[in-house]
Amino acid sequence: MNEYELLTPEDKKYLERIARYLQSMGEKQVEIRIEANEWDNKTEISDIEWEHVTHFDWNSRLDIPSGFITILQKIFNYIDESGRYSFPDIEGLNYHDFLIDIDAAGKSITVSNIYGYYTAGSEGELEFDDEKELMVEWMDQLESNGAEIPSDGILTARYYGGGDDGSMDGGFDEINQQLPGSMEDFCYNQLSSNYGGWENNEGGEGYFVFNFTDGTITLYHTENVEENEKDTLFEIDF
Repeated sequence: MNEYELLTPEDKKYLERIARYLQSMGEKQVEIRIEANEWDNKTEISDIEWEHVTHFDWNSRLDIPSGFITILQKIFNYIDESGRYSFPDIEGLNYHDFLIDIDAAGKSITVSNIYGYYTAGSEGELEFDDEKELMVEWMDQLESNGAEIPSDGILTARYYGGGDDGSMDGGFDEINQQLPGSMEDFCYNQLSSNYGGWENNEGGEGYFVFNFTDGTITLYHTENVEENEKDTLFEIDF
């Protein structure tokens, strides 16, 4: 069976009634979004909770008739069985939805897989070479807490920001030790001064390299950029 044979003449007549209903409510084109994500373990079509798909559009109170849900389930089963859909295997996935576009005036339905993910954007590097007194103070604090500075004198501290939140990772890559409070404050102050808003929207990430041999600090920062993709899974006229 292909997609053109999927809907029966009765299905198409029902969809025509839906199209007239939508246009009578002043809606020529509407959409339905269904979330699919890893954090709720909703990555497969079989995970869709159809009982919660109740209204056209997220901000609309137009009820979806039960008969239309039955047709949508038929369409999604076809998508699943035909192997047209797979959950995006992408690092940094930010959102993932099924998007159902209903063109009431043009009498068509399109089902798409839409998702966004973060990728690396512009990069920056800053060096601070006038903080030698602070570096001596931090080394004393670390050693007094039992830390052993590596032989090359390098300690790396990472941070991550996005979605209106951001923080230091808390420790170092090289040793099992937390950043002293004043050291963490220094990092936050430099981020705010040089990359204001690093924690907002797409955000940014990076790391500080503390070189206790030459007394320098280097900040490597990367802005996050959101990419958006849309894959058409099914489309039909009725």
